[in-house]
Amino acid sequence: MAFFVHLRITETTCVGMDMDLWKLQRELLRIGKQVREFPEDLINYFFATRRYDRAKLDQIHIYDGQLSKSDRIAIFLIFPKSGLLQSHLHTLEYFRAKGYATLVVSNLPLSDIDRKCLSENCWRIMERPNFGYDFGGYRDGLLSLTEEIAGLNRLIFINDSVWFPLPGSRDWLDDVEALDVDFAGAASNFGNPRVAISAFRSLKWSYSTNHRDFHICSFAICLRPKVFTDAKFLRFWKGLRLTNRKKRTVRRGEIGLSQWALRQSFTLATTLNVANLDQQLADLSVPRLRQVAVDLIIPEDTRLARFGRDIIQDPNTSREDLEKFILLTVSRQGSAYAIAAYSIIQKGYPFLKKSPLWLNIETRAVSLRIIQGLPEAELILEEAIVLSQTVATDFP
Repeated sequence: MAFFVHLRITETTCVGMDMDLWKLQRELLRIGKQVREFPEDLINYFFATRRYDRAKLDQIHIYDGQLSKSDRIAIFLIFPKSGLLQSHLHTLEYFRAKGYATLVVSNLPLSDIDRKCLSENCWRIMERPNFGYDFGGYRDGLLSLTEEIAGLNRLIFINDSVWFPLPGSRDWLDDVEALDVDFAGAASNFGNPRVAISAFRSLKWSYSTNHRDFHICSFAICLRPKVFTDAKFLRFWKGLRLTNRKKRTVRRGEIGLSQWALRQSFTLATTLNVANLDQQLADLSVPRLRQVAVDLIIPEDTRLARFGRDIIQDPNTSREDLEKFILLTVSRQGSAYAIAAYSIIQKGYPFLKKSPLWLNIETRAVSLRIIQGLPEAELILEEAIVLSQTVATDFP
């Protein structure tokens, strides 16, 4: 056990290390971490949700808002660490204009002033303990709708990890309706097999829901009655094993819900369609293609980011290598992150993830460039700068 505890791989070591040895040590680290965490994980797997459901009866508070109920409900999860923001109200106004009643679920306690402001702009407010990430909040919001669910025409899950809608962007709900599917999202992840960075030239783009980790991203999902009136849908949510570990939430929540929907033979699609991304890139000029590569957002894969800098900075990099590197990045990082600049500028995509602002200095720079290129984006830019200054403490 001590071997697992003390084994460390530094970035410098990884650069010069034989790839097979690096993979072996990475797997040893992963297995060691799992061994250490197994007792706690086992207990939480069986009992965490039950304990939470017993405790939440005294910890969840629900307030009526001033707006009317509708047959279209959006569950809007917020984490107002710095208080209620103007962008929250902007999102609420969008749903109001589209005929949705919004249930705001806050994973943090609200001040009296913020609660009053929210009540003027939504149908219902729920304050809950910060447990289970977005899926914990979605779950509590959904389970509170037992009297409304049968009469609904649409149900949306959305959270404030993104700015939405972006100024000058496409109307997401209009695009969702045009998809004409049971289970619609803003973006999806892992629809293409991931290849090793060193083997990027061998990547074949074949984006499909058949990949075992394929999932619709949880920051924006729109469901039709065929999905949420299915008795198994409610059973999925009641039986969801909550956790405060992000990767397990993704596995059980995001991946779990999408894979459940596929097993039920529901139709799935996203408004950011990357199934033909390879063809989209092939249609770009070389200068435009290089700019797409420069603007890629790679938040947490340092090896991929370092590899990308070498690709982009080499003036002799071929068109094919640029295309393959972009596709590689999307397959490993997800389209909502990787090609945000391309999707927003080229396609009018209405979502921008916030976390790249504090994950590293390169992703912050790209995010700020995107925002500065939007029309009338002063509000978002102001919030972005505050986020950069208050959360990103590891770099200037």
